[in-house]
Amino acid sequence: MREVAKAFEALGRSIKRISSYRHARGKFGEYLQPAWQELDAVLAREGELLLEVQPTSLLLHGEPVLTEPLREASLCHRLYQGGVRALRFQRGLTEDEMLSFSRIAMPDGIGGHLVGREDAVIELWKADLPHLSYESVDVYEVARTEADRATLTGISVCAQATLQAAGGRSAAEDDVYGALPLLVSVAERTALDPEAGTHRLQRAALVVLRVIERHLAGRDLESLGDTLGRLMDGMLFTQDAPAVATLLEKVRGLDETAAVVRKELGRRMGEAWRLEELARLCDESMDLFMFGLPVWLSLVPPEAGAALVEAMSASESKGLR
Repeated sequence: MREVAKAFEALGRSIKRISSYRHARGKFGEYLQPAWQELDAVLAREGELLLEVQPTSLLLHGEPVLTEPLREASLCHRLYQGGVRALRFQRGLTEDEMLSFSRIAMPDGIGGHLVGREDAVIELWKADLPHLSYESVDVYEVARTEADRATLTGISVCAQATLQAAGGRSAAEDDVYGALPLLVSVAERTALDPEAGTHRLQRAALVVLRVIERHLAGRDLESLGDTLGRLMDGMLFTQDAPAVATLLEKVRGLDETAAVVRKELGRRMGEAWRLEELARLCDESMDLFMFGLPVWLSLVPPEAGAALVEAMSASESKGLR
C-alpha cells in the first residue's frame, strides 16, 4: 500500500507542476517521468489498480493513496466533479497514456474553467486509453457547488412533501424513502430506480425542454442549453440513437425565444468528435439519419465547417458522407 501511495503522491505532484507550468508543453513528459516510473513499477508487480475517486481522495480497497484539500485546483476535485467515480490502471500503461491522463486530470486552477475543456469523463472517453479505464456516474450531476446542493436539498424537501400530501407513495415506501438521505449515491439510486440510465437522460431532457417551451427559464436559457448539451453527450456516450433523435426533434420544435439554447447546443455539436459519434450512430439508426442528422447540422454554426470536414475525413462511417 505504501508503494502505491508513494506513486500517486508523485503523480499528484507532477500534475500540479504541469498545471503551474502549463505553457511549457515540451517539458510535461519530463515533469511526469518520476511518477510514471513509480507507478509502472507498482503495476508490474500488482497487475492492476482499481481506485475509487472521492472529492478529496483516491482510495484503494477503502484506504487513501492520495489525499487533497477540497478545492477546485485539485486533481481529485477535477475528476469527481467531471463524473469519474473509479479509475483502473493496468500493467502496460505507457508514458504517453500517463501524459494524456495527466492533461485530462489537470485541474482548471484559480482562473476558472479552461476554454475548450470538457468534463473529465468525456475527455477520458475521447482519449480511449488502452491501459487506463474508468467508471462514471450514469447521469450528470446538477449540484456542483455548496449553494447548488443547498438549493437542490430545498427542492427535494418540497417535492417529498408534495408527493406525501398527494398520496403518491404507500406508507411502506415512505418508510424506505424517509430512512435515506435526500441526496443518495449512484448505487442507492440505482437500487431504487433500476431503469436504464439512458431513460433517465431522456426524462431529464424532456423536463428541461418543457421548462423552455413554457417560457419559465428566465435568464437561465444559456445554462439550460449547456444542460441539454451534457444530456446529449450522455446519449452519445451510451450510443442511444433513438434518444438523440427524439431530443433533436424536440429542439427543432422550440420557438424563436429559445434561440440562445439552439446557439449553445450548436456550439457544442459543431465539435469534430461529436460529429464523428453522430456519424456512427447514423449508420445504426435510419431514423436518426433521416430526421436527426438534418436538425443537428442545421444547429451547427458556420464556423464549425472545418470541424465538419475533419469529422468527415476521420470517420469510417457513411453517416456524414
